[in-house]
Amino acid sequence: MSAWLFLGTFVFTDGEDEELNRELGGHLLQTNCSSAHSRQALSCKMAVELDTFLRGSHKWFCHVDDDTYLNTASLMKLLRRFSHRGDVYLGRPSLDHPMRTQQQQEGAAEFWFATGGAGFCLSRGLTLKMSPWVSGGEFMATADKIRLPDDCTVGFVSEWLLRVPLTHSPLFHSHLEGLAQLPTDSLTSQVSNSLTHLLTHPLTHSLTQLLSHSPSHSHSHSLTHSLTHPLTTVPFSPGGTGSAAH
Repeated sequence: MSAWLFLGTFVFTDGEDEELNRELGGHLLQTNCSSAHSRQALSCKMAVELDTFLRGSHKWFCHVDDDTYLNTASLMKLLRRFSHRGDVYLGRPSLDHPMRTQQQQEGAAEFWFATGGAGFCLSRGLTLKMSPWVSGGEFMATADKIRLPDDCTVGFVSEWLLRVPLTHSPLFHSHLEGLAQLPTDSLTSQVSNSLTHLLTHPLTHSLTQLLSHSPSHSHSHSLTHSLTHPLTTVPFSPGGTGSAAH
């Protein structure tokens, strides 16, 4: 978790965790949303994340799930290529075609969206323009209108309503991909990886077997961090569900 702290990370959760809250310096926020994985529950959590970001002064909103390994150095390097004042929607789609939905009044909507499982980022400039549809309770209303999950709703507002296209980045990875094909020498340059899949990468798996016949999660996290941050010794320990706002 120490690898995230300098980013101004907030972890959004459905339950209390005093120890994690102390580790995060009071940045553990309860959403008061359902812990279910339903469309409504996920939209509720995303709404809280966006409202929290819009109330602050951070330059970037980056949503990352708690089972995703975030390479903070690669993320910062990527974000430096863009202006937070501009309209930037950055991530990777999980589909090979745009999402298409049928609205009752406006007709069909077609747009790309970045999958939340891999993580995505929004500039402050774009998020402010999105606020009529995503802040103050409007996010859930927008999601209900198109009857799609939270990450799809973000894409709908950015691409369809505001005509700001998704900037596709191959550096974001989710559990939907076969990461075993990812070259070992490219691990250090990736922004995000599914922790479960990263730990089954051939190199990681081989080193884990040397570490222990039944490695603990803390060993696995430290090993993963060592592979992606070869020049550092700070272990990464994910927890909660949340977003990094820089």
